[in-house]
Amino acid sequence: MNQGPADPEKRRSSVEWPTIVDDRLRLLVDLTQQADDLDKSTSANELLAALICSQSLDGARLARLVKRYRNRPLTKIAEETEEYGGAPPPRRGRPRSGSQRDGVGKSTR
Repeated sequence: MNQGPADPEKRRSSVEWPTIVDDRLRLLVDLTQQADDLDKSTSANELLAALICSQSLDGARLARLVKRYRNRPLTKIAEETEEYGGAPPPRRGRPRSGSQRDGVGKSTR
């Protein structure tokens, strides 16, 4: 079973973006987990790492992506997120164990 890249060094990153973008990220994580193609649940960190590592190392292409994001109204991103049922509520703390989809390990708070 592939556990992903083995890297003993970790770096904490602090990213600040609009709440609408964070909502979209939570939706993407939820959709990934619903796909049922993973042998265990994923996280926003793992999804972002996968997206980053899958990008072409083409500066011009990346610049076009940034321009497209900058020119896109946040209301359009919010509308698209809502079309898929909206973002799941933010999780608080780490899941203890088990799958988040079947409710095992969820806090009752």
